[in-house]
Amino acid sequence: MTLQPHDSALMAQTPNGSQILAYLNTATVSGEATLTIETPPQPPQLLQLPSGEAAPTFQANNWWANALRLTNVSANANTPVWIRMFGPGMPGEQPHRLTPDTPLRLPRLQTATGYIGGRAQIVLEADSGELTTVAVIGGPADAQGNNAYLFGLNCVGPAPPGYTIATASNSCSWPFSWNSQTFVANLSAENSVPLKVTLKSRD
Repeated sequence: MTLQPHDSALMAQTPNGSQILAYLNTATVSGEATLTIETPPQPPQLLQLPSGEAAPTFQANNWWANALRLTNVSANANTPVWIRMFGPGMPGEQPHRLTPDTPLRLPRLQTATGYIGGRAQIVLEADSGELTTVAVIGGPADAQGNNAYLFGLNCVGPAPPGYTIATASNSCSWPFSWNSQTFVANLSAENSVPLKVTLKSRD
């Protein structure tokens, strides 16, 4: 959804597991937007979002089934903010099916899910040189309750913090071993081409 200034969106109960929250200032004129993220009992998080960005900013988090409220508190009346939550079990989400050893073309802001047990790997490939950003959720959670991994293809400059892999190449392969569903979200910029995703067994 898109929040106009002074609008709020409330998720009364978040899923208990890692989710990806994405947000983007969609102003057509120059103007910084301000977004607050509130999840009691934690203090509000204040985000400054510049205009003119092609790709959403996002964060991976486990909100532990708590309520989550997002509010556009921008001073400029012409600064709408687009928001979306990605993750397993999200209401209204219709992921594509990931079949083992079968490549899937995944368009921007689309999701996919599939199961492959034991020793496996996920292969991510972009058919262009444009920045491609991917989130993968699956496997056991860490001490903070997170089991989300971020990947960047065609990255320029230092790797963003929190990324599992950020490479200048247009492809990467990441091994894993878990007996649970694997969830993938393509979080790339508007000018990106569909991502090719493949789950492969290593047994």
